[in-house]
Amino acid sequence: MNNNRELVFRLVNTEYLQPYFKTDVDLSGLSKISLEEISGMSELFLPITGVMKAADSLPFDLIKEFGTDTLYAAKDKAGESMKLTSHVKGETDSFIGSYIKDNKTAQARFSEISLKDFSGGIVKIDPVTVAVAAEMIYLNHEINVIKQQQEDMFQYLLAEKRAELEGSLAFLINVMNDFKDNYDNETYKTSMHIKVLDIKQQAEQAVTASRNHIESFLKKDKDDFNRLSSYYQNYQIAVYLYALSSLAEVVVLENFNSDYLKKVLSRIDEISLDYRAAYTDTYNYIADKSEKLPQSVLLSTGSKFGKIIGEKIAKTPVGDKTKIDEKIIDGSDLLMNLKDSSVSRTLNEFCNYKETRVQPFVRAISAIDEICNGDAVLFDSQNMYIPKLV
Repeated sequence: MNNNRELVFRLVNTEYLQPYFKTDVDLSGLSKISLEEISGMSELFLPITGVMKAADSLPFDLIKEFGTDTLYAAKDKAGESMKLTSHVKGETDSFIGSYIKDNKTAQARFSEISLKDFSGGIVKIDPVTVAVAAEMIYLNHEINVIKQQQEDMFQYLLAEKRAELEGSLAFLINVMNDFKDNYDNETYKTSMHIKVLDIKQQAEQAVTASRNHIESFLKKDKDDFNRLSSYYQNYQIAVYLYALSSLAEVVVLENFNSDYLKKVLSRIDEISLDYRAAYTDTYNYIADKSEKLPQSVLLSTGSKFGKIIGEKIAKTPVGDKTKIDEKIIDGSDLLMNLKDSSVSRTLNEFCNYKETRVQPFVRAISAIDEICNGDAVLFDSQNMYIPKLV
C-alpha cells in the first residue's frame, strides 16, 4: 500500500518536458549564422554547437520530476529509447505514457538518465553564453564597417592628433574583438572597463569643447573657415568616439538590462542631434557669409559692372573689341567663376562633416537589446538567427 502511495505521489509530481520539434518560423528580417562560425570564434562557444546538434537527434522524450534536477527518458519494455504517443492525434504538446510498436499500444517505462546518454554528449550552456555568441557575431560585422569609416574621417587630421585618436579607436576595437575569449574573466572585464570609461569621458569632454568653440565662432561673426573646419573635424570624431566607447562599455560591463541600453542609445541620439543642429546652423552661416565677404561683394558687383561696360564698348560704332575690352570681359567671367567655385568648394568640403557616422554603434546596441531582452534567440541544428546584419 505504501509503495502504491509513493508511486502516485511521484507521478503527480512529475513535469513532462516538451520535446524538441522542428517548426516553421518566419525568419525574414534575420541573418543566418552557422554554428561552425560561432564555434570558430572561441572555444567558449563550442558547447552551443554540441547542444543544438544533439538536441536535433534526440532518440527519446524526457520527463523531469518536480523539485529535482533528475531527468527520465521514455523507453520500451526492452529498454530501447523511443518516442511517446501523442495524447490527442495531431497535438505535439501533450503526451500519455505509452507508445506504439508493431501497430500495438504498450506502456512506456521511464529510466533515469545522465548527460552522457545524450547523442553527441550534450553539456550545459547558460543563456549568457548564447547571448554573447550572438553579440560577437553582430559586433564583428559592425567592426568591419567601423574600420572602413575611419580612414575617411582621419585623412585631414594632423599626424599627432591622428595618432592619438587612432590609438583610442584601435584599443576599443581590440576590446570588443578580444571579449569573446574573456567574457568569463572578471579581472579582464574590470580592467578594460576602467580604460573604456576613461576614453568615453574624454570623448564627451571633447564633444562639449568642440560645440562651445563652434558656437563662439558663429557668435563672433568670424571669417576663418579653416579654423571652423578644424573644429568640425574634432567634433565629428569626438561624437564618433563617444558612441564607440559607449558600445564597448556595454560589452565589458555586461549590463544588458533593456532600460540601461535604451538610456545609452538615448544619450548617443542626444549628442548626435546636437551635432546635426550645429551643422545646420554652420552650413547656413557659411552660405550667408560667402555672399557678404568684401571679396565676394567685389566679385558680385564690380566684376558684373566691368563685364557690362566691356560688352557695351564692344557694341559701339567703333567696331571690333580692343584687347582691353577682351580683358575686361574675360576677367569678369573669371572672377564670377572664382566666386562661384570658392563658395561651392567651401560648402562641398563642409559636407564631409554632415554625418556623425554613429549608425553602426546604434545598430549594435539595439541588436544586443533585442538578443538579450527579446522573446528568444532562434536556432536550428545548423545555424543561429540574429537581427539582420546591414
